[in-house]
Amino acid sequence: MDSMPSSLRNALFKKYVDDETKCLLDHLCVIIVAHSDSEQSKRFRSCVVKVAVKIAWSYKQKQISKDQFIYLRSSFRKVCSSLVNTFRLKGIRDVDEQTLTRLSSHFSVFEERILEIFAEQFSQDIREEVSLSFQYIGSPFFLDFAFKDENTEEFKQVVFACSYYLSIMRNG
Repeated sequence: MDSMPSSLRNALFKKYVDDETKCLLDHLCVIIVAHSDSEQSKRFRSCVVKVAVKIAWSYKQKQISKDQFIYLRSSFRKVCSSLVNTFRLKGIRDVDEQTLTRLSSHFSVFEERILEIFAEQFSQDIREEVSLSFQYIGSPFFLDFAFKDENTEEFKQVVFACSYYLSIMRNG
């Protein structure tokens, strides 16, 4: 995976990843640019593409078990559910510190599960990239920024994508 050319990884991403995920990633990257800069956004996008391709490819090639996939999916579901519920309950405004900390912990668990399942398949550089990306996107500081008024339209799209995932996970 580490040595895979980015053009091949991007082609696999387009093949294996649905439009909602691509839309989610695009909107998150817009928020990241507003919060930080385009370089942070590019690093995050690159990391997500690597991880998404690795998960999809590994599952398709039976390099990870169905139980491992469900284990990953359950932590992703927690992230989505928490974002959707917080958005529904609080809307776009200041979110209290306790809620931000809870949201952050769900991102941390998802990161830990990815790193646990792919510990032997990811190089140290990729593991660090995954950790940095999840620590950034799951930080209370970033999450607080994402819930602000100026990000309403972008963040709504993130929440809509998460709602879509939840409906899929409920029905399948």
